[in-house]
Amino acid sequence: MEDIVLRVHENTRNHSCNVVVFPEAVLWGHALPNRTKVLQLSEPFHIGDNPCQRQKQEQHEQEAQRANAPVIQLRLSCLAQEYSMYLLASAVDRVPCDPSLAPSCPKGDRLFLFNAAVMFDPAGAILAKYHKSHIFGTSPAINQSPQPTPISFQLPALDLTLGLVCL
Repeated sequence: MEDIVLRVHENTRNHSCNVVVFPEAVLWGHALPNRTKVLQLSEPFHIGDNPCQRQKQEQHEQEAQRANAPVIQLRLSCLAQEYSMYLLASAVDRVPCDPSLAPSCPKGDRLFLFNAAVMFDPAGAILAKYHKSHIFGTSPAINQSPQPTPISFQLPALDLTLGLVCL
């Protein structure tokens, strides 16, 4: 992952690259054999959270606890911050659920695992996320979004509005 961003940064040094969009499944590959493996790759993604900043704040006080920090979002957040650019990548968003409230909630682990598009801003904060639907070949390891809603969000530094949709 770092190699991709570094190559983009090196190749665009004279051209001002502001947004990097990772290809689908670049962080885990297209072969998701089972739910157990997907669960290991999943993390809860929260809009507004800045994993890189949080890690830096906790590093001095809780170095031992840092090992439990989510790996994918921490790496993406710190890459966005280090290169001061927007990063969009697919990740597995882990969302707790209650089978009595959501009939499609998996009764075993009580977690929805969504293939999500996640946008990080140049400071490393999670700017937006979108739970994809109709993600062929990944069910039952990944849950289908029950009500996919297209989203749009501002990239203020670029005076640009982007939309995400996968219906």
